[in-house]
Amino acid sequence: MSEPKTAAPAPGDTYKGWLFKWTNYIKGYQRRWFVLSNGLLSYYRTQAEMGHTCRGTINLATANIAVEDSCNFVISNGGAQTYHLKASSEVERQRWITALELAKAKAVRMHAESDDSGDECASCPPMTGQGVGARNSEVQSTLRTLGSKVEDLSTCNDLIAKHGSALQRSLSELESIKLGGETSDKIRQVTERATLFRITSNAMINACRDFLALAQAHSKRWQKALQAEREQRVRLEETLEQLAKQHNHLERAFRGATVLPASSSNTIADSKGSAAAKGDASDDEENEFFDACEEFITVPADPKYHRSGSNVSGISSEMGMDDGTTSLDEQSLTSNPESPQSQEVEPVRKRRTRIPDKPNYSLNLWSIMKNCIGKELSKIPMPVNFNEPISMLQRLSEDLEYSELLDRAAKCQSSLEQLCYVAAFTVSSYSTTVHRTGKPFNPLLGETFELDRLQDSGYRSLCEQVSHHPPAAAHHVISERGWTLRQEITVASKFRGKYLSIMPLGSIHCIFEKSNNHYTWKKVTTTVHNIIVGKLWIDQSGEIDVINHRTGDRCHLKFAPYSYFSRDVARKVTGVVTDKDGKAHYVLSGTWDEKMECSRVMQSSRGGENGTEGRQKTVYQTLKARELWKKTPLPDGAENMYYFSSLALTLNEPEEGVAPTDSRRRPDQRLMEQGLWDEANAEKQRLEEKQRTVRREREREAAQIANTEDSEGVPQDAYKALWFDQYEDPKTGELTHVYKGGLLSVVSAEVQPPVAPQWSYSVCLCVSLTHFTERDTRTHTHNVLQPEKTAVMVKIRTLDDLEDLGSSAFNQPDPRCGVRLLHWFACAKRNNQLDPTKNTYGFHRFHNRIDDDDDNLLPNSQNLPYYEVGNLNAEGADKLPKYLRPHNGRYYGEHNKDRIIVRLRNGRIDKVYVTEHENPKDFSHEHTYQVSQGLLNQISNMSKDQFLKHMEQQRQGNDSSWSWCTIL
Repeated sequence: MSEPKTAAPAPGDTYKGWLFKWTNYIKGYQRRWFVLSNGLLSYYRTQAEMGHTCRGTINLATANIAVEDSCNFVISNGGAQTYHLKASSEVERQRWITALELAKAKAVRMHAESDDSGDECASCPPMTGQGVGARNSEVQSTLRTLGSKVEDLSTCNDLIAKHGSALQRSLSELESIKLGGETSDKIRQVTERATLFRITSNAMINACRDFLALAQAHSKRWQKALQAEREQRVRLEETLEQLAKQHNHLERAFRGATVLPASSSNTIADSKGSAAAKGDASDDEENEFFDACEEFITVPADPKYHRSGSNVSGISSEMGMDDGTTSLDEQSLTSNPESPQSQEVEPVRKRRTRIPDKPNYSLNLWSIMKNCIGKELSKIPMPVNFNEPISMLQRLSEDLEYSELLDRAAKCQSSLEQLCYVAAFTVSSYSTTVHRTGKPFNPLLGETFELDRLQDSGYRSLCEQVSHHPPAAAHHVISERGWTLRQEITVASKFRGKYLSIMPLGSIHCIFEKSNNHYTWKKVTTTVHNIIVGKLWIDQSGEIDVINHRTGDRCHLKFAPYSYFSRDVARKVTGVVTDKDGKAHYVLSGTWDEKMECSRVMQSSRGGENGTEGRQKTVYQTLKARELWKKTPLPDGAENMYYFSSLALTLNEPEEGVAPTDSRRRPDQRLMEQGLWDEANAEKQRLEEKQRTVRREREREAAQIANTEDSEGVPQDAYKALWFDQYEDPKTGELTHVYKGGLLSVVSAEVQPPVAPQWSYSVCLCVSLTHFTERDTRTHTHNVLQPEKTAVMVKIRTLDDLEDLGSSAFNQPDPRCGVRLLHWFACAKRNNQLDPTKNTYGFHRFHNRIDDDDDNLLPNSQNLPYYEVGNLNAEGADKLPKYLRPHNGRYYGEHNKDRIIVRLRNGRIDKVYVTEHENPKDFSHEHTYQVSQGLLNQISNMSKDQFLKHMEQQRQGNDSSWSWCTIL
């Protein structure tokens, strides 16, 4: 009787599934996703990694496969690659062994026949044009998978033959033994199953042989196509580099042939980032096209609104813009010789108006940026050649270039009028960026910058770098003229290949003392174009809502992105000021690099439709536009000084009495300003390495304080800012750093600045040391010096990610609420909704006993307090979500045995554990785990349903391996 044959698999078939791979003696076996395809066995941490990150691949054509026991087997290629694997059951192991042997056999056979199949494809035409680029990734993936499949099949074939013979011998020996009737029946059943297995294996071998024959017929063709694509890519890069050189040469030739006055050249430069940019429109496949029409139209108001001088005066006096009169704000800001301030003898400080010219060092930006596509640039070290000699803290302070707009706003009697000036101020902060293609220095953690302009502008400003990753800076400004400004900005930047996107995150707050009006707004996205070819130019795009939280007034600003085909003026900004009822009162218009104007709305109506979106546009009848703000011309020679404004030229000017951590004392930044770029690069690299060393030292000290063996599980950055405290802002709901006072009033008098070289080693340590000395000495002394109780050293496994959680015994078996409880806790902790010292949600003290014998469940050499939550019958537990307590009765048994335990240090949660009750009185040490902050972050970033589904999938993969996985 002939053996049945299974259908041959399609050429793209693969074998994949979960196996446990031995990692090391600490973690033991870890669950990994294995893919057997085309003679290659590849593995990934999760299925989601298959598209981008392969953790390892072994070629089965030269590999050996050995079976150790019922579930374990080893794959080795005789070199450095050896995989110790474990299946969930003996049946699953045999399936893998079969697949691997078949893959290995096919790989060996395909290698022997490769010459013939190569001849058949010798005449195949190479792929050109878009076909190569479109199929590049597909060809690479197919070749890799095909090679893996071949090796796997070959190995499987050898294993099946070896183990099949051994199995047959064992069965023959059993049959020869004289046993009872029942035992003989059992042996007969085993023999029948073995025969069936042999038949199935042979069918699988035949199917795999057919599959490999098809794969071999195409492998050489794909390899040739891939090689042709690689060669074409190299040629393309060389052509692109030549194009960039020619483009730069033409620009230099044009500048040398055309000599214009300074004012004319500035006008040409301002017309657009680069005239050459328009010439590339036809070659740019990613240009965005925007309709030229706005969502509203402004027309002059009816003459009846101008019938009398008193009427005009009454309307425009609100804005302080009468024809032939000086505005109230201008009068208030004009110096008065009779005022007490003008009689002070203190001379106004004369500030510098020039810095050394920028050296003409050439460096290929594309050579660095091409490896950064899609990455966060704040984590990538960049040479100072792409910087400008100021830090990001000083760049934030430069937003105050036109602080007089806020001075005028503080004098306004109307909140709507005030909102117009605040909106103009938000736009003016971008005017200095139009030519500023240089990148500010990334501040080091703890770096500060104080700007004292009380004499001339009436304000003092302080910035501090409060976080390193992600980089975040807190900024606070106090003005004598009735306003306060504060902001915390985190900058996220991504390189997209052709352009660089810079996305400031965080809100800006402005509070006026007289009216108590509190305004908030955010920043728009900055885009740097022509990264590859052409002259760099900058665009601002997006929308801003400036909101008055006291009155409900709002100004909606739109920054139109540049479009080659738009008929509007470049860098256009429009806005409408509305009250809390949505009624428009003012219309704003202008450009973010030149000026902003304001028109009083007298009447509005619905007009025609917007052709692109089918929406009706609003028609506003307005009075004559009045100027709110106009940009001050740049200083002479600004093009040689990084296009710095008058204020920017003074920001890095050395001053006496500033803090040791001030940006002015930063040596690499100072060297760059002086034109010593090579020395600046070396110093920048040294400072960044010093910062990394200090961060690791801080983490190590935190681990020692927490009495752990290493820093794993300890928050990576427990750093606290010196001059700012973090709170949840009641207006925006965001966590933000708020100035707590101190530096602006004492630094000049009390801080003696060190000599310049000290900054390089003190900047990272100064703040943390001062912080410890001023705030934490008493607390740390108490904790360290007080007598400690004898504690049992308890070793707890740490769950670092979702895979660790899935492989643990927490929340097993169902029905349990442990993972739902953990998801609620992670989200509540992220949102700062937890206070374990209160009974809310059922929190109560946990006295760290595993049972009635007073043995410790958790490590506690410092006698810090523990609190537990999860008892659904505890006081306050009724505040838990309904999905944790679906009914109001009492909960027993499996429904109420999971717990979360937290440890507090200085009133804050610094350790999180999950555990369960072994019985109503005792806890289970074997089922107790520490939860890392990284795992909590992963959980809080998922919805409840996503998290539960993910855990269910992991549980299904681990059902048959709980016993040994928990022990490991």
